[in-house]
Order: sequence, then C-alpha cells, then structure tokens
Amino acid sequence: MNRADVARALSRELGSAYTVVASPDHPELLFGPDVLVGGAGILTSVFRFTASMAKRMSLARVVAARLALPHSTRFVALVDPTASPSEFLLVHGFDEILSINELPALCRLCRTSRLATPRVDDLRAVQRLHATFYSTLLQIGTRRRGLLQVASDPREVLNELEGGRPARNHRHPRQRSNSHRVALSDTVVAALPDEKTGAIARRLRPFWLETLTADYNLDRGVPYQATQMQPRILLVRDWPTNRWDPEKPTRVAAFSGWLMTSATTAEDVEELVGQSQALVMRRIHGTA
Repeated sequence: MNRADVARALSRELGSAYTVVASPDHPELLFGPDVLVGGAGILTSVFRFTASMAKRMSLARVVAARLALPHSTRFVALVDPTASPSEFLLVHGFDEILSINELPALCRLCRTSRLATPRVDDLRAVQRLHATFYSTLLQIGTRRRGLLQVASDPREVLNELEGGRPARNHRHPRQRSNSHRVALSDTVVAALPDEKTGAIARRLRPFWLETLTADYNLDRGVPYQATQMQPRILLVRDWPTNRWDPEKPTRVAAFSGWLMTSATTAEDVEELVGQSQALVMRRIHGTA
C-alpha cells in the first residue's frame, strides 16, 4: 500500500470533516511526511516505512518535520512487515508505531485529541531557536541575491579558498579539502552541483541530509541541537528555482542550515562567513 492508497483509505474512513493529503508540499521541507491528516484542531503526520527506505533519509525527514510542523502534531510510524527501520528512530521519533495493516487504529488516532510529544515545552524551545537561525540565513541569502548580479564558477572560488592564501582568521586556519568543499573558520563552504538538467531536489539532497542527520540528536520526539549553530555556505552559479515555488530551494537550504549565495570571490566569501557567524551569534546568544 503506497502513500496515495493510505491517504485514500483514511479520507474514505474519516469523512469530509478531515483533510487528508498525500505527499504534502511543505514550503521549508525538501522531503516531508507521507501523509498529513487534519481535522477538529488535530494534526497527524504519517511516515511509511518500507523495505526500500534508507535509514538516514528516514531520520532526516523526521528531524526536519519535527522542526517545521506545529509542536502539537502527532507523529505516527506506519511500518510495512518487510521493513527493518531503525529501532532508535521509532522510539525517539514517533508518538505511535503501527503496522501498515492497522489503518482502523490509525483512523482512531487521527480522531483522538490525546497529547502527542511528552516534551512539548522542550520542542517549542528548539523550534524557536531553529526559527531564529533559519530566518537569519534566509535574510542574508535573500539580501545578497538582490545585490549580486555576476556569479563566478563555484569550483574556482573553492580552489582559490584552499589554494594557499593566508586565512584572515588566524585562530581558525583554513583546512585543505577536496574541490567540492572547503573547511573555513569552523564551518564549511561547498558548491551546489552546476547541472542544467535534473531536479533541484536531487542536487540539494546530500546537503540537506548532511545537516539534519549530523546537527541534531532526537530524544523522545525532540530534535535537540547536537552542535553549535554555524551557517554553512552553499555557493551557486545559477540560482536554483522550483517551477511551482521559485524561492523554495533557497528556503529549503536555509532551513537545513545552508546559506545559499552566488559564488563571487574568495575574499567576499571569507567576509560572508565571518559576518554570518557574528549575526547568528548575536541573534541566538545575544553576543557578537
């Protein structure tokens, strides 16, 4: 039973008082829940687990959804008998775990107003902190997109960054890396693959997976920050857009901790790293 089948079955059983959406398109999420059910002031987020679902992808999707959806959202895992999901993710990512054959039980859950995540206050605090981080990166990226007209080849900028010029911040010397990314001042500068064809979601996916699985620790429904919030820089030559929502790639990147910007010069990128780090620290911690 695929996500569309699950949505149809739920819609048929729950009736017109509930809205059931398969593959919901959330404005900040690259990949979201399989099904969202809303009605009577209750929101239920359903994730299917199949034999083909990669565990890292499952973790990233749940962490992102926990950050993006209202804190009162109930998270339900719907597990296929052939699947072998992470036991840790089931325990710490979900409020309820059901078999794919338990759709009547899922319908009952969608109707009940029982409290979902037990650590609601912690989840709200994490969401507020992340929202500040996200909005800061989005603001910087949007402003730079409006100011900068000519973009360089991101690979050339990365090569220049790792090519031996002395770093401006001597306390955090530059580390040599490969041609796809450079470690700089406690963060990372990387290049979005410059492909004329192919979905933007596929190009953003490795960056999205990297941050959402490395920067957060799930604990009883709450994605606690595992590392210090540092803006990663994602260089682009041609600004990526989405056909139906042109600004979505920029939002998706910022939501997952990547500040998307046109590739310019090594000096400009170095300045951007320092300025963005200082602004994030000031807004999150009240320090420069």
